Amino acid sequence: MDRFSPSDAALEGFRLTRERPGDIAVWTGFYFLALLVLFLTMLAVLGPGFRELIQSGGEATDAEALADLLAKSPQLGPILLLAVYFSAVVLAGVFRVVLRPGERGFAHLRFGADELRLTVVFLILLAFIAIALAMVDFAVVALGEMTGAGQLIPVIMTFAGLALTLWMAVRLSLAAPVTFARRKIAIRESWRLTRGHFWSLLGMLVMSSIFWAIVWIMVSIIGYLSVALAGGPEAMADIKGLKPLTLFALALTFVVQILLPVLQIVMVGSPLAIAFEQLTGEPEPAA
Repeated sequence: MDRFSPSDAALEGFRLTRERPGDIAVWTGFYFLALLVLFLTMLAVLGPGFRELIQSGGEATDAEALADLLAKSPQLGPILLLAVYFSAVVLAGVFRVVLRPGERGFAHLRFGADELRLTVVFLILLAFIAIALAMVDFAVVALGEMTGAGQLIPVIMTFAGLALTLWMAVRLSLAAPVTFARRKIAIRESWRLTRGHFWSLLGMLVMSSIFWAIVWIMVSIIGYLSVALAGGPEAMADIKGLKPLTLFALALTFVVQILLPVLQIVMVGSPLAIAFEQLTGEPEPAA
């Protein structure tokens, strides 16, 4: 087994961003097309209610109305499944760069069995998170209904539930790279591989999250500065009076909004691939 360095793994996102700007640009373009497909799908499937929300223009009640519309739509399941699949395609591209650099594809993007397996893993992990949060929420509700010394029991249950959820999440954190590398759904192998490495993996996840937050702040500042230089949101809202600088700010803001989710996948996903590689010491052969 090779030496596992949490700091080296956490920094992989920066290395990938520096060495693969072309790939990240293509992934961002793909992500934009994926969002466009999701938008058009929702427009076609959710019916007139969704169109009315779009035409209403962004009032404070729109988010609640959209959530209510989605909750009442049986077509939401396939739409969410498609969204998870698109994210899996980008993550597979990141894993392919790290674990199978010799495997070709358009900027290492493919639409095959690897992406489908990662989608299944995503759904399993999302189900686990939903169940864990539901249990914690149940404890919080129970806390509100109890009085006196009995309130300590739900508090203890809540902290114990959060600790157990964190522990299991770290133990299952390598499920995606293991599944990709083994070319089979291998959640149990993630559990075996992470045994005895909880604290080091937790440190890696915390560091990679901090690095992602730094990147998010830097990119967001660039977007805010461009909006400020263009005259602020008021100037951008005046469609008829748009100036070249305002148009540039609009385009840059749009690019930033698309780029940030891709960078998140890179900054958080690539350390997982490095952790798998270092913990197994098994370089993945090219296809």
